[in-house]
Amino acid sequence: MLKFDRTGRNLERLSVKSLYKANILERRDIQDMIVRNPDPFFEEMGERLVLIGQEVCPSHHVGDRIDLLAVDEVGRAVVIELKRSDNKLQLLQALSYVAMLADWSVDEFIATRSQFTGEPRGASTDAIRDHLRTSKTELDDLNRGQRVILVAEAFDFALLKTAEWLSERYGVGIRCYRIEYVEDNSAEYISCVRIFPPSGIVDTAARVRKDTPSAENRRNTSWADLMSGVKNADVRAFFEKNHDDGEKRLGSRDIAFRIKGERRLFAGVRINHAYVWQKGRFDGDLVYWREVLSAPSKVQPVDGERSLSFILKTDEDMSAFEKAVKKKLREAAFVEQDTGPFLDGESSADEAAVSEDT
Repeated sequence: MLKFDRTGRNLERLSVKSLYKANILERRDIQDMIVRNPDPFFEEMGERLVLIGQEVCPSHHVGDRIDLLAVDEVGRAVVIELKRSDNKLQLLQALSYVAMLADWSVDEFIATRSQFTGEPRGASTDAIRDHLRTSKTELDDLNRGQRVILVAEAFDFALLKTAEWLSERYGVGIRCYRIEYVEDNSAEYISCVRIFPPSGIVDTAARVRKDTPSAENRRNTSWADLMSGVKNADVRAFFEKNHDDGEKRLGSRDIAFRIKGERRLFAGVRINHAYVWQKGRFDGDLVYWREVLSAPSKVQPVDGERSLSFILKTDEDMSAFEKAVKKKLREAAFVEQDTGPFLDGESSADEAAVSEDT
C-alpha cells in the first residue's frame, strides 16, 4: 500500500507486517473486531451480509464451531472462516459446516441471531427480514442456498485450485479474501481484498449478465414457461385459474388482486407453494387467515405489522383465498399502507439469483 502525499508529490510505501509479527490473533483481535463492527468490514469486502452469530455450532453431532455465520441479501447462509495464516484445511472445514447448515430451519437462524445479539426473537426476525427485503426475498426463502467466505493472510495453492474446481464445475459459492495489516507511524490499517474469484472477472461477468438474458430470464419468457417450473399441482392450477382475474406481472412472478380498486393481495409463484403478501390490515385478519389456511403458523405480520404474509399449498387453501377475494375482503375496511415488497415492472438481474424452494 502506498501513501499518497499530494503536497509533496510523493508516493511512500507503508510498512506491511504479518499478522503474527503485529501480534494480531484470529479470535481475540480479528474476529472480535468484526463482531463489534460487522458493517464496515463487510463493506470493505464488498459483501452485503447480516451477521447471525459467532462460534456457532452447526450440528449437535459435532463439537466444531463456525467462526462467523451470516446471511446474504438473497437468503443464502454464509459461513465465514478466519485464519491468520494459510491453512489448506480451511476450505474443507467451511464446506463441512455449510453441509450441516443446509438442514437448518428458518427458526434456527432467528434463534441463533437472538441469542447472539441478546435481542428478542421478534427483533431478530425483523432484522433478517429487512435485510432480505433489499432483494425482494421473503423470510420463507432463507437458507435455500449456502456459500463460503474464507479470510486469511495467505492461501495455499491447493486450496485455491480446489475452490476454482468446485466453483466452476459444481457451482459451489466460494470466495477468498486476503487480509493485510499496514502500519503508518502510530496508525494501523486492515485491508481485505478478494483474490478468488478475481474481482475483475466477476465484475465483468456481472455486467455481461445484465446485458444478456440469464437462464432464469430465458426460461420465464412467458407465463406458461413460468408455470412449467411449478411442482405443486394445486398451486399450478390456482395460478392458471386466476390467470385472467388478477394482474399478471411476469417480472415479479406474481398476480396482483384488487380490492375496491386497490391492489391488496400479491400471490407470488413458488415451486411448491404460493407466497401471498397482503398490503394493509383489516380488523381480525390474522385470526381469519389462520382459521381458513392449512399452515396457520405461516400467517405472520410483516413490514412492522403493517401487512401480512402467508402461503397457499393445498387446494383448500386456494379455495379459501378465492372466496376471501370475492366476498370477505370486499367487506373489510383496510388501513391504507405503503406498497409492500412486490414492485411494478420487470424484476432485476438480482431477483433472478434468488434461490427457489426445493
